[in-house]
Amino acid sequence: MLGALLESAVKEKILLFLHVNDGSYPNEIARNFNFNVNAVQFQLKKLENAGVVFSELRGKVRLYGLDPAYAFGRELEVLLQKALALVPAAEKGKYYVRRRGPLQPERPEAVEKAVKKEKQPVAKPYYPKKAESLDFSTD
Repeated sequence: MLGALLESAVKEKILLFLHVNDGSYPNEIARNFNFNVNAVQFQLKKLENAGVVFSELRGKVRLYGLDPAYAFGRELEVLLQKALALVPAAEKGKYYVRRRGPLQPERPEAVEKAVKKEKQPVAKPYYPKKAESLDFSTD
C-alpha cells in the first residue's frame, strides 16, 4: 500500500507496527514479519535520522517509537490508521503483539509479588547423616 510512497515495504510495516504497539525493538519487528534484523535496524536508523521515530536505551535494549515531536506526526498517524484499515485480516494479527517482560510497564503490586517470591526460603534437600567412621586400629 504505502510501499511506493515510503520507498520500501519493510519501512511501511515498521511504521505500522510502531503505530499499533506504541514502540518496539528491532528483533521483535523482524521476528513478526520474518525480516532480517539488519534490514529493520537500517530502516529504523533512517527513520530516526529523519526525525520520524525516536529511540531510547533501556538496559541493553534500544526501543523505537513514533516521535510525537515530528512535524507531520498527526498526518502520519492518520495515514497509518487508514493504511492499517486496508491490511488484510489474515496479516493484521502480525501487527498486534502481547508483550511480557521489560517492555510493559509493571504495576507496583506485581513487582512486590515478584520480590516476595524471590525472598521465599528455599527448601533444603535432605541428606542422611554420615555414619560414624569405624576405628579398626588396635590399642
